[in-house]
Amino acid sequence: MNAADLLRSPCGSTALVDEAAALVDDETALVDGTALAGDGTLVGDAALVGGAALAGGPALAGGAAAWRQRQERYWDGISDHYNGLYAGRWSRLEDAWVERRLGFLRRLAEPTVLDLGCGTGLGLRMVRRLNPAARYVGVDVSAQMVHGVGDPLATLHLGTMDDLSFLPDGSVDVALGLFSSVSYGYDTGRVFAEVARTLRPGGWAYLSVLSDRALSRVRGGAPLGMYRTRGDRRPQVAVPVRRLDVARVRELARRSRLTVVRSAGMNVLSGLFEQPAFWHLGRLAARLAPDRAHTIETLLRKDPDVDRVTPYGAPAHVRRSPARLR
Repeated sequence: MNAADLLRSPCGSTALVDEAAALVDDETALVDGTALAGDGTLVGDAALVGGAALAGGPALAGGAAAWRQRQERYWDGISDHYNGLYAGRWSRLEDAWVERRLGFLRRLAEPTVLDLGCGTGLGLRMVRRLNPAARYVGVDVSAQMVHGVGDPLATLHLGTMDDLSFLPDGSVDVALGLFSSVSYGYDTGRVFAEVARTLRPGGWAYLSVLSDRALSRVRGGAPLGMYRTRGDRRPQVAVPVRRLDVARVRELARRSRLTVVRSAGMNVLSGLFEQPAFWHLGRLAARLAPDRAHTIETLLRKDPDVDRVTPYGAPAHVRRSPARLR
């Protein structure tokens, strides 16, 4: 049974979720201990970097270089129509949700905002809406995607998000990894560490990853450990990703000495059954089972000193801030 069969099933919603979850668990068990070469063939166990296993995704023959090459090829190939893939109603609901999460940007005076996997500038336009005075720095592995940004005031860097050596320590007020972009980094542990290094004391990070227990994984359409972005119908084309759960995200944050303010699933139905009328149902399901959501979103802080936090995770009052509050 696939995702479409489940959604057509007359069974109750609880049974539907349970059966879909069982399919995801079966797939995850199959992935454990295996990895993909560049051509999609299985090759041994998880890759090792500095003696630590890179869990949550495929190990490509050729390591980081092969991973970057696959990322470049995939995103270059989709760059000319990428914006159109994210213009639908479901995407607009996601944008509105994330903007609500990032509402604290409105209260920061001229913050420096780093956007990991900036692509064609969808995140840039969100930042501009929230805070027109923000200094924007974007990094992406795809030259074609970056070429589509088209904002002369943006600072753009061609490279990987797990190597931010072009930025000095403590030079960023807010780091963003929107719409699961952190999952496209080769070493997610280094991504978290680099975010922690570049953030100023009191700085904020909003990072999102694909969940390794997402119900959307029953949809199929890509080899194990690979992924296609929303609306991509190209045959035999996919990109390697790292999938994490909430516990793993919290562990990476702890190792990087970042404090988790809030970590939650965004929507269980994203990537599975994207009908706008069911948006709130998917949100409710994500609250009950965050690891079953398509994306896990996490708000973090470096050396936090917050009196209280709003229900949506944004800082309500900050005694010490990297960028002056208006």
